[in-house]
Amino acid sequence: MVIANSDSTGTLVSLESALKRVSSLEALQANRSEEVSLRQTNLRVSGDSECIDDTSEGQDVPIYLPKSGSSLDVDECLQCLPQILDARDAFLSVDPAHFSRFSRERILYVGQGEVAHAVPAQCDVIMSDKATTCHILALRSCSDDNAPLVSLSHIDSTSYEKCIRSMVVRHRNHHWRGEKKVAISVHVMGGFNDIDGTSQNISNWMIHLLADIADEERESLCLAFKTCSISCLNDSGNGSPVGRGLAIDLVSGDAFLARCDEDVSGPLPVLRSARLFTRNTAAPRLNQIHCEKSCYTIIEPFAYSPFRGMESFLKMPDDLLLQYTSTSPDCEEDSFCDSLRATLKLIRDVPYCKIFGDRCDKTLVYKRIGRSNCWTQIVL
Repeated sequence: MVIANSDSTGTLVSLESALKRVSSLEALQANRSEEVSLRQTNLRVSGDSECIDDTSEGQDVPIYLPKSGSSLDVDECLQCLPQILDARDAFLSVDPAHFSRFSRERILYVGQGEVAHAVPAQCDVIMSDKATTCHILALRSCSDDNAPLVSLSHIDSTSYEKCIRSMVVRHRNHHWRGEKKVAISVHVMGGFNDIDGTSQNISNWMIHLLADIADEERESLCLAFKTCSISCLNDSGNGSPVGRGLAIDLVSGDAFLARCDEDVSGPLPVLRSARLFTRNTAAPRLNQIHCEKSCYTIIEPFAYSPFRGMESFLKMPDDLLLQYTSTSPDCEEDSFCDSLRATLKLIRDVPYCKIFGDRCDKTLVYKRIGRSNCWTQIVL
């Protein structure tokens, strides 16, 4: 059986630092009709696991992923890593933090199809929630020369390669001085064992993409998983995800489960969600709402209009609306239908020109009020 092959020599790679994983993969192989063929990547995972031998304690170890053409999904492969499982168990064992209008933390909320970047001076927690088949990806980097940088995105498809590459490059450029590598902590959560395989499709694409980036940028940065709870690693066993919201503490770098009320989800959440119905499928991109160089939340202009069938959606009962509009109708949150109807009503009742101007060229800019979770619109 081929466990892993070196791209340079084609010989068996030494896996001395991950003997438990090899054993698990062998057990996995016993139930498969074809050989499990893996490639070593420059993605790393912390060696601080109680399940591995003393020789690898405290050291980062490489992650091995299925080679191209393999029927093995990445989440199946990663669940054989005790380091991944230990971190996953610790992450999912704590109830989600609930942020409301009474919360004292400054929250930066990232919605579906959005990305944001921040440093500790701008907010205390950056987060997203309501993910079922979607994946939430967060990157955190720090150095002696610059403030810690955190990026977070809510990924709903496999169409954002350029955007994820830009996220990583942003961290490299923020810290790199040409001397030592920039260390980037990777946190990713989302998906479950859905019948259509939507979750695993996103998981496979995302992890392989991160591995490609880690290989290409190996001279300047190191990508290391700290949290990985995706697809089967995030499945409740009852056809639903365990974790739906991911948050990062900007100062400590801690990742934790979270959910928030609309009161603290930033400016115009209903308008921002309307963009999901208008995206350019030929050139999809994540919409950047915040960056580390300013303290503003930005909503770029976009055109929208009522579409065929919208009135039918508005009249549908919840169970039917879920079947037509959700990739995971059996496990959406209770607020899904009400939130969707609010978005559809905005698209129907409020022309985009009233918000973004007749030529759809007016960017909306909001500034946080003090250290609160309230925002006020400003003109730059």
